[in-house]
Amino acid sequence: MQSYTTPGGAKVAPNVNAVTQLMLRADAAPDHDALGYRDGAGFSYVSTAELLDNVREIAAGMVAWGVEKGDRVALYCGTRMEFTYFDYAIWAAGAATTTIYETSSPDQVGWIIKDSGSVLAIAETLTMAETVNAVAADLPDCRGVLAIDGGATVFKSLVHRSLQCFNALDDRRDS
Repeated sequence: MQSYTTPGGAKVAPNVNAVTQLMLRADAAPDHDALGYRDGAGFSYVSTAELLDNVREIAAGMVAWGVEKGDRVALYCGTRMEFTYFDYAIWAAGAATTTIYETSSPDQVGWIIKDSGSVLAIAETLTMAETVNAVAADLPDCRGVLAIDGGATVFKSLVHRSLQCFNALDDRRDS
């Protein structure tokens, strides 16, 4: 088999990632639309500053919950605005996202979480959280499951108990 390679169009420093790019963009153009979603007959937009604020709050909550740099967090969710918030927040907390399709069977959900060593599962709905809970006995590393529709934004309230986590996020981003 033949293989071709080509140099990338831009050099990226080793400490630059999607979260640092979001931070740079939010500083440069805080009111710029970062995300858009259907809202009734039209669209609503989220600015780069608003996206970054949500990401940092959720990520700081994850740190307060106990997610460590290098941990894996399962994200069992369809395509929706909160997927982006939580995906970026996982990265901002220094963790890695393990995605699970919303169409996965309970056996697949359990295998993915167990094989990845995810310490936390974030499910889109309470029903999906129940799917994780049904296989929880076989998930030695997973210490909890939260449902986005059931209040996974509890991460935001944890920030008030642990404001030093914002500094930890900056340390994790830069290394």
